[in-house]
Amino acid sequence: MRWTLAAFLIVAACHAGELAALPEGKPARAATEGVTVTLKVLDRLSALRVLPEKGTFLQLTLAARLRTLFTFTPDEAKTLKLADKNDRLVWDSAADTGREFQLSAGEYEMLRAALRKLDDSGALTPDDVGLYRAIVR
Repeated sequence: MRWTLAAFLIVAACHAGELAALPEGKPARAATEGVTVTLKVLDRLSALRVLPEKGTFLQLTLAARLRTLFTFTPDEAKTLKLADKNDRLVWDSAADTGREFQLSAGEYEMLRAALRKLDDSGALTPDDVGLYRAIVR
């Protein structure tokens, strides 16, 4: 997958991805319980790609919060040396030690469902492996 800095900013603002339905029935975690995950740059970019573009009000609200949460701050961009080189988003992998994120149970389950759907359909990419390991476990 090729990411330009401009494309990343567009995706962060207005995502184009598959619909990921929240699982129905028994949730894996209590509604009030949160999950802490550590994600690297590529994991965050992959997460933005799998978030739903359409769905219920709840799904779109959770997806909007995750887009905001996973967007890089100016300080992060500077530390990671994020740059657009030859139409690709590049960063200093040595500086990419990951960042912890606190996800609500709903946000966590949305990401899990989207990743499982990709896995079940054989549509996971090598870029998704780190995110899959962090979320689906």
